[in-house]
Amino acid sequence: MDGFTATRRIRQVERKDCLKRVPILGLTADVRPQTRTDVFRAGGDGLIPKPFKQKELIKMLDKWLPSEDQKGQSLVSEDELSGASFFNLPSGVLIDEAVILELKTVLAEDFLLLVDAFFEDADRITESFYKILSHEVALDYTALFQLSHSLKSVSQSMGAMRLSSMVGQLEQESRQKAVPELTEKLHEISMTYQNTKNELQRVVASL
Repeated sequence: MDGFTATRRIRQVERKDCLKRVPILGLTADVRPQTRTDVFRAGGDGLIPKPFKQKELIKMLDKWLPSEDQKGQSLVSEDELSGASFFNLPSGVLIDEAVILELKTVLAEDFLLLVDAFFEDADRITESFYKILSHEVALDYTALFQLSHSLKSVSQSMGAMRLSSMVGQLEQESRQKAVPELTEKLHEISMTYQNTKNELQRVVASL
């Protein structure tokens, strides 16, 4: 059984038995964008490139094993908002849990199908962003607009407010065929999606 299969089975068991979600990190020398995407699609939380140093491993584990006072937080810090973002963001809310609760109430047993569909769509779109970043495909503003619009819609419907705000701005800029700092913005969107995915999985597991 390879790592991808093992990860998928672990996630299936967690959902089926309502178990707490555990962090899963891939250890590999293959750090291509496609490999990273495959890890996230399988339900993994990130990659640790080989060869690695003990300090790097500890840093990664600290990120995914938060201290008690960090657990349950769904907000991005003010420092992250003011200093690190390439977007103009109105809020630090990563996941609006009220939206998630409403969806679960309305959809009942179909709720998890919606969550999986969101991940599938968002994974596909962010993979397309990776292809643009790696120059596997030529920059097409019309395609970028369509991708941004799609991700904005599905993110908003799942209460992923920060991600929705980001891709909404990218949607407007790509419509005008002028996106300042495109590379940085696509990187930030991809990172924010992974944070959103992790937080959404945590929230869903706690319901």
